[in-house]
Amino acid sequence: MTITQSKKISACPSWLELSEDRRSFVYLEDRAEIIRKIFELSIGGLGSYAITNFLEKQGIPPFGSSLKWDHTTIDSMLRNRAVLGEYQPKSYAGGRSKGIPTGPPVPDYYPAVIDEDTFQKAQAARQQNLMTGRGRKGK
Repeated sequence: MTITQSKKISACPSWLELSEDRRSFVYLEDRAEIIRKIFELSIGGLGSYAITNFLEKQGIPPFGSSLKWDHTTIDSMLRNRAVLGEYQPKSYAGGRSKGIPTGPPVPDYYPAVIDEDTFQKAQAARQQNLMTGRGRKGK
């Protein structure tokens, strides 16, 4: 699946690639399926540590430069509204390593990998895990 619009930023979510002309995103279905699985596991009650263990035991390769899945990566994915297609412009002025949001999020900038209902269910499950002190242990 390819989405065409005006030129895009070079950085994009891990389930997408930027086309050579920088006008569209190329959907990486294998990675999108892993993201969907991560949300499914979270909704099912697993915390980021248990999801990390699950992915490692299944031999699912991580995205990016890391050789292993990390619970902080899982936690970040579960909180990132880019899964819904949102892009949040940020400023890295002054040598900041973390960007500061500049302006409102841009909806439908990226192809969404999950829907709003799935995202909200995962947020509710994460909050429940935080209130009870931990997620359910993986098998």
